[in-house]
Order: sequence, then C-alpha cells, then structure tokens
Amino acid sequence: MGEAAATPMGASMQEIDVELAALRRRIAELERARHAAFPPAVAPTPPAVSHPALASTLQAFVKRVGTILQAEKCVIMLYDPSTGRLVAQAPAFHLSDEEVQALDVSADHGLSADVFRSQHTITVPDCAADPRCAADALPALGVHNALCVPLVVERRNEAQLIIERTPIGVIHVFNKRYGLKFSDEDERLLTVLARNATAVLSGALPVSHAPTPAEEKRLANTLQQMASGLLVLTGQGEVSIINATAADLFGVTIPTATGQSIDTVVADAGLHAFLREALGQDGALTREFTLKEHVYATEAAQVRDEQGRSSGVLCVFHDITEVRNVERMKSDFVSTVSHELRTPLTSIKGFVRTLLDDPEEAYFDRTMRMEFYGIIDSECDRLVRLINDLLSVSRIERGLPLTMNYCTTDAGALVEKCVAFQRSYTERHALRVRLPEEALPHITADKDKLDQVLTNLISNAIKYSPDGGTITLSVVDEGEQLRFAVTDQGIGIAPEHMHKLFQRFSRIHGGDTQRVGGTGLGLFLTKNLVEAHGGAIWVESTPGIGSTFLFTIPKQPTSVNEK
Repeated sequence: MGEAAATPMGASMQEIDVELAALRRRIAELERARHAAFPPAVAPTPPAVSHPALASTLQAFVKRVGTILQAEKCVIMLYDPSTGRLVAQAPAFHLSDEEVQALDVSADHGLSADVFRSQHTITVPDCAADPRCAADALPALGVHNALCVPLVVERRNEAQLIIERTPIGVIHVFNKRYGLKFSDEDERLLTVLARNATAVLSGALPVSHAPTPAEEKRLANTLQQMASGLLVLTGQGEVSIINATAADLFGVTIPTATGQSIDTVVADAGLHAFLREALGQDGALTREFTLKEHVYATEAAQVRDEQGRSSGVLCVFHDITEVRNVERMKSDFVSTVSHELRTPLTSIKGFVRTLLDDPEEAYFDRTMRMEFYGIIDSECDRLVRLINDLLSVSRIERGLPLTMNYCTTDAGALVEKCVAFQRSYTERHALRVRLPEEALPHITADKDKLDQVLTNLISNAIKYSPDGGTITLSVVDEGEQLRFAVTDQGIGIAPEHMHKLFQRFSRIHGGDTQRVGGTGLGLFLTKNLVEAHGGAIWVESTPGIGSTFLFTIPKQPTSVNEK
C-alpha cells in the first residue's frame, strides 16, 4: 500500500502552512495542464451596441419583451472577456442610463454569473431573500423578482446539428406587474425570445447564427400558446399576427382575422379607439378594458424595423380580473378588519370606563364587577385571536412555513373544550359532540392550532346558521388519522360559490349572508393549519339545508418536533 500523505497531529502551524502552499502549487499546475489539453470555449467579444440600427433594434426588442411578459424592466447583459464581467447594454427597458452603467457585475458570482456560467434559466420569486441578487446590487434598482435567461450562440454543422454552444450574456426581466410572479409560461416565452436576441447580437460576432425555420416555428407556437392575448398590426391597421387567446377574445378565427382591418376585427368601440391612438403616436400606451366580463390590462407599443422605422403596433391583453378581484377583496377586508377590531375595543373601553367611574362600588357590586371583568377578558381573547390570524396569514402569503409546536394532545378533551367555549357565544344554537364509544387516542399535533381550526369551524357554523338549529362536532377514528366533521343546519353554500370558500379575503355574499360578519380569513387560515399538520379539508353542502366541513389530521405527522 502506498503511504498516504498526512499532517501529523503534533505538526506546527508553520508546517501546515508550508504543506498547504505546496498543495496549492500542485493544484495550479494541474489546472494549467488541463487548460492546455482542453482549452475552454471563450465567449467572443461582445458587440458595442452603438450602431444606430442595432441600438434601435435592441430598444424595440427589450420593449417588446417587457410588454409581452408584463415586466417592469428588461435589460441585456453581455460578457466582456477582457474584464471577466457582465455589462448591461443600453438601451434597456425602464432603466435609466445611470442604472445601466451601474449594472456591471462579475461573471464569477452573483445571479447574472450563475445564469451565464450554468447556461440555465433562473427564476427568483423574492430577490430580498436571495443573496445572488444582492451580489448584483439588484435591490438598489428596485428589483423584487426576476426571470433570467442565458444568451447562447449555437454553432451548427451542415446538417443543422448543434456542435458548439458559447454563452455571450444574459437577458433579465424584473418585477412582474400587478404583484404577480413569473410563471413557467413566461420562462418558455423568454427562452424563445432570447434566441432571437442572440441571433441579432451574433451578427456582429465572429460566430454567425441565424434563426432556423425550426426556431421561427418554435417562436410562433409559443406566441400562440400564450395565456395573454397578442395582436400585431401593420402601420395601416391590418392584423398581421393574432394568437388564439386574442382571436377568442374578439370572437374571430385566426385565418379570417389575419390580413383584415381592425375596423372589421375589433367590435368594442373603446378598444378600437385605443388601437387607432396607438397607431397614430410614438411610444407605449396602457389602458384597462372590460371585455366578456373580464378585465384586461391592454398594452400597446410601436414595432420597428431594422432601420428603426415604425412598422406597426404590438398589443398585448393581460387578463387581470383575478388581480382586480383580490384588490377589491383586500379593500373590503381592510374595512371589515377595522370593524372587527373596533367592536371588542369599544366593548373593553366601555366596561373599563364604567368600572373607573365607580371606584367605591356604589352602583356595581362585586358580582356585577366580576361579570364585567369576564366580558373584558373575553373581548381581549377575541382581539388576540384576530391579531394572531392576521400574523399567520401574513406569514403564509410571504411563503413562510407555519411554526408547528407539536405535543401529545387529547383530541377528545380538546373537542369538548372548544364546544363548551363556543356555547357561551350563542343561545340560539344547540351544540352537540359525537365521539366514538371508545376513548379517542392521544395524537401528536399542535394543540393551539388544532384548537384554532375547531374554533373557526364551529364559529363559522354559528354565523351561517342565523336562524339557530343544531351544530354537531363529530370525530371518527380511521386508523392512522382522525376525521373531524362540523355539521350545521344553516343556509348552505351554492355550488357556484364552493371554489371561493378557502380563498383569502373571500366571503360569500347574497341573501342571509349579508348579515354575517367576519374578515374572510377564517377558512383560508383553517385550510393552511390543517395542511400544515399533513391533513386535508373539504366541504359538503346543500343550499337551504346546511353544510358539513370535514378535515383529517394524522395521529402522528411524518416529521415532528414533539414536546
């Protein structure tokens, strides 16, 4: 056996330093030998984006990318082998000249470097939480999320097979609009568009590359599959490109619309006027239209040829109906939360003031005062629950996991306690508990969060049974899990509203539900608390008869930190 190189346990620091220096020299020698035998592909010197035609083409390109992908900013960065850095190129989309000049980063570390060296797309949903963004100083540019695709020159042989791939830079889009995140569709689309950018840039590089018919077909297919509507008009207002989404929106087919004037294709008067306005002026326009009961953010931008002359207009229709609904629900939510907070605070303030005005107990004896204290305590608990709900929802929306504090929990005792507590809040309902004849086993769960789930569901059943009736909480032992059910005799839920039940800020309106209060967070939070335990929740309901909310909880979660 060969003698293994090792440093004796009693070696001095000086001896260790000498050995480390020798190892570093050996590694350097091996690196030089490897590079001599296998020279790495070196990215060609990037073109100086200064030629007016090239600059105009890139300006139109980044604007088009930003418009199609609903991005606030778009920039191309090219690799400079003389400095080993990735340098932002002007013009960029919604980045000032100063910001472009400042975007000059190392090709060895950071977000841009990772995309460039790996030649893989990277999506960053939260730049504040990704240190690679900080390495590129992206937070200083107001970047919240990013989609980054490498620019790669592909050299092909006569059979059009790729024989060499050389990265030349990166294309970034920053900040998906309307508070959204970049999707898989955005990634596919930007990947195809990046090939077009590479084709433009590679014309000025030693390695030539032109879009192949396959690449052009890939781009056309990607545009057709976009969830957003796409419409490209000639300078005369005729449809040159329309995708399936836009065709469906206008109630036409792609073959019949192509080549036709927008006077024929676009029936909506407001949208027609908008497109005519976009054709008649330089620059981008953004407006919202309601078409077929959906809200569309409509963006139009000039399309320019290689000489920088306007050749028409690109128009994209983004369906933001859900975004606007959420904004409306948030507005309603703020108003509701203000009311929900004010109600217990008003009660607390009133009883405290009453007690302070009677320091000698001249009007209220000890029994009455203890009753007041009990109401104050109950209202404080109500405030704490509401605030905890808000904090939990905030954590969920930021994508952070809920902190689970598992412990051995007596499920039967917890059920009895929750029902007993809710009985004090209603005199119109009969609350019943139905447990198996054999005692329920102890389970491993977050006791407080399971308490919150049961309390939310019972409270919800009381709210949505305005005429009273019986509310039953039952538990069934199903072996590896317990199944809980809360059944009421209330107003029930219409089928068309079922999908909204577990959405945040969502409250069912109409009929008797107009009298029901609440923040619209209870069921959203309940669902997340159940799923945090590894369980599932669902609902069965008949309008006018009542509803049953059911959920399962494993007796022993897969991974626990039991106390």
